Amino acid sequence: MPEAEMWKTYRYQGHRVMVIQQWDDPFGRRMIRIESVDDDGAHAAGMFEAEFMRDAVAEGLAG
Repeated sequence: MPEAEMWKTYRYQGHRVMVIQQWDDPFGRRMIRIESVDDDGAHAAGMFEAEFMRDAVAEGLAG
């Protein structure tokens, strides 16, 4: 599965978000924190990286 990239912008659940933090939880699972970029960070969340990557679409991809 692809990994989220720090400081990269993605579309996720109708928002433009940026990955602002990455870490491994105590059980070795990869976690990320995202923050919305269009509303001064009003939407932010921490979640499993794999969960995020299932639905996230990286911005700037040719299509």
